[in-house]
Amino acid sequence: MTDDPAADSARAAAVILAPSHGAALPTQVEAVLAARHSVQRPGSFLDPVSLASLIVAIAALAWTVYNDQRSHTTAPPPETIARQVRITLREQEATLPPDVEQITEIIATEIIRHANPPAKLAGIVAYGAARRRRALSSQSSDRWHRHQIQYSCNYRLYR
Repeated sequence: MTDDPAADSARAAAVILAPSHGAALPTQVEAVLAARHSVQRPGSFLDPVSLASLIVAIAALAWTVYNDQRSHTTAPPPETIARQVRITLREQEATLPPDVEQITEIIATEIIRHANPPAKLAGIVAYGAARRRRALSSQSSDRWHRHQIQYSCNYRLYR
């Protein structure tokens, strides 16, 4: 797993779709992912209609939609992400394969899964628990210090 949930989601979707779209799909998606960060020479463009390019583009769009929706709600469901991606794709008026609905659903689910892996969630929960323990211990520590200051002030007054 990498630090790019969109790329991880595209890879996972390619593996899921490989039985129905060909065993070479994961390799093609990897090629598209590798090519998106490299400078291409003129004449070495990727096929814009290829399924691998479409999967990577939908994954990037779904990641953007997920981040936008996450600013409004903490856990956007995959259905709303998929719906927004489909609306955006229809607005582009591009010719899409007939199973784009299935691809979008798979990618939206994978975006959620890769954006919130169980280990990351466990780390957040552990961090929150440790933070609460520190806050409670610092509160009791603060009470102790206040008590000591008050005691020493009273001691000096009555001495």
